[in-house]
Amino acid sequence: GRLLAFDGDTVQARTLMRQAMDDSPTDPRMPLWLFGLGIASFVDGAYAEAIQHAHAAIALRRDWFFNHFLLATSLVNMEQLAAARASMAEGMRLVPTLTLAGLRVGHPFKLDAHWNRYVDGLRKTGWTG
Repeated sequence: GRLLAFDGDTVQARTLMRQAMDDSPTDPRMPLWLFGLGIASFVDGAYAEAIQHAHAAIALRRDWFFNHFLLATSLVNMEQLAAARASMAEGMRLVPTLTLAGLRVGHPFKLDAHWNRYVDGLRKTGWTG
């Protein structure tokens, strides 16, 4: 499901991730599925929904930087720059040396437009990776 979200097939991605969540509501991978739902929402431009999913993922796994990055870039797109910067600061506290190349490995957006929008949001928080 997550890979389908990065691929831009957000309908199928949501279907598979929600099915996994319904089938196994206590699975330790729940934060990954929430992150994937957030990526699907981000790809679709549904930033308020992406923010909700990112918050839910953070509630379960505060120690995963990519949840904070998703929250930050989504908040930027909702013009909530102060909150976005706070989220980015927490993400960077967790991985202070993350580079753009490193981010790309874990965020395999198929379309450059989605990748660029994601990174542009991060850069607006002050990230220089």
